[in-house]
Amino acid sequence: LALGAATENMVITAAGELGLETEVRPFPGPEPGGPVCDLAFSGPADGSVERLGRLAPWVAPRATNRRLGRRVPLGRDETDALRSAVGDPNVRLQMLTDPGALEEIGRILGAGDRLRLFDERLYREMMSEMRWNPEEARESGDGVDIATLDLREVDEAGLRLLSSWPVVRFLRSMGMGGALEDLSKRAVEAASGVALLTIRGTAPRDFFRGGRAMQRVWLEATALGLAFQPLSSLPYMFARLEKGDGFEGRGRAELAGLRTRYARLFDVSPDTGELLLFRVARAEPPGARSERRPLVEVLDFE
Repeated sequence: LALGAATENMVITAAGELGLETEVRPFPGPEPGGPVCDLAFSGPADGSVERLGRLAPWVAPRATNRRLGRRVPLGRDETDALRSAVGDPNVRLQMLTDPGALEEIGRILGAGDRLRLFDERLYREMMSEMRWNPEEARESGDGVDIATLDLREVDEAGLRLLSSWPVVRFLRSMGMGGALEDLSKRAVEAASGVALLTIRGTAPRDFFRGGRAMQRVWLEATALGLAFQPLSSLPYMFARLEKGDGFEGRGRAELAGLRTRYARLFDVSPDTGELLLFRVARAEPPGARSERRPLVEVLDFE
């Protein structure tokens, strides 16, 4: 998914900055772990270069925006623009805008957050990604800078308290943790819509292709001035529930119940790849942005 998004950035940048058309040949070799794709550049052949090129100015400004504002419904033209940006007949954008449906997905997301924090393996994975001050964020060049969460002071204090596994384990043992669901609920309460991108198929090639569509939708949202926030942990937990491991007993049963409720909101099936769950909203620009690695660290020319 991420490599598909990075590839689409190259395709869009080539179109916008150089006026070039790009042919993407995914997984060109049979060897596992080999190249993900080959790209071949040529002069423009049709209007696709111009259509993609208009997204090029939004590649650099694109960011996760978790800020909360007031819920304002999306206009028909905005919804149509996001659907049009998908640009792939195998990829589908499912959007929730009905207040009742949004309230339900907020409750599901909140319960998922609590389950994630109460599962020790997922908890430790989450905390390993956190960067608790600007120095940590700059030195690592990756992870989630706490400043990018745009938390209220009380919420940030609570999250720092939860950085101790014994504290979380105590809350779990006492059957507490309802407050852990509040952040996602509030995020959805401020959302104009919550959407799921899906693709036919679940092979690596499908997710690579879906990553390209995902990036186009994110860039289109940026161009429209919409705040865009991935809500990715819940679909990943569902994938682990249905196709992997890591959940047992009560947590597994509760997650299976959430999956049933989720499937009433979105059209999903075992042969469908769930690319990204996200919210769009109207909000001020983010107060901080994630660190990005220098180009020389991620791109080699031979």
